[in-house]
This record gives sequence, C-alpha cells and structure tokens, in this order.
Amino acid sequence: MPWTEKQHRLFMAAAHNPAIAAAHHIPQQKARQMASEGIKDSVTHETRKKTLVKVVNVSGSGVMIEGNLDLRIGEKVALDFEGFDRLQAVVRWLKKGRIGLDVGEGAIELG
Repeated sequence: MPWTEKQHRLFMAAAHNPAIAAAHHIPQQKARQMASEGIKDSVTHETRKKTLVKVVNVSGSGVMIEGNLDLRIGEKVALDFEGFDRLQAVVRWLKKGRIGLDVGEGAIELG
C-alpha cells in the first residue's frame, strides 16, 4: 500500500517510540514494517510509462527513489506525489537499485 509522507512520518515515530505506537493503536513491530516500506509515489520518464517507486529520502533539492527503472544519468523524469504538483527532475546518480533525482534548489519545501 502506498503511504503518504504524513503516514510515513507517523510510522517512523511509532517504530521508535512505544508511547506514540500505543496512542495510535499501532503495534510497534507493524509500525517498523510500514516505516521500512517508505513513501510510495510514481515516476514518469521519457517512455511516458508511469511506474510506482519507493521514495527513500527527500531533501529540499532532491529525491532518492528505489525501483526497477531503466534510467540513465542526465535523463529527465517527472515525479508525481499525491496531493502535490508534478515535479520535473534530472537523474544525477544510480547505485544498487537506488536513483538520485535533482529537482532544483528549493523545489521541495520541508517544514
């Protein structure tokens, strides 16, 4: 099941804090499992094929994803996060099934 960023933050907190897990009626082991699945959203690349990926990390200027994609450094992709405008990104690195995407400085507001 795809988790939103808000849900993922809750699962991460519940996985590390028994009081939060209890307050939200989530067994801590289940919270750990759900937190490890990460945020899931889709990436569209040049083939126009939309693919569901796991979002591993987000910063103000980039996103690390994990997925079975045949991308090349420098290739342009679109990121679709539920509830947000589409982001254009450029593949900056590839390593062991993970992909680093540059969305531009300040494109993602973390708050």
